[in-house]
Amino acid sequence: MEVNDTRRLGGGIEWNPYRVLALRLGAWKNLAESEQSPVITAGVGLNLWAVRVDLAAASTTEKVDIDGTEVPEQAQVSLGMMVDF
Repeated sequence: MEVNDTRRLGGGIEWNPYRVLALRLGAWKNLAESEQSPVITAGVGLNLWAVRVDLAAASTTEKVDIDGTEVPEQAQVSLGMMVDF
């Protein structure tokens, strides 16, 4: 069984320009994997009374060529919703 080492160093900021809106930006790097490029993250959150909706995205800084187009080596998007009751 192969064990992957993970030692992440990262940070980020959140700015709330309005009471219902949260804007996020961050980055992290797995220090245990020298071949992995840094990951940039961004997100937005909406706090609407008892419902919170969060949209987040992450992408590596390393690019690969697919059919003549450069795209991030890895990318992900997530959407979450939480209801308070």
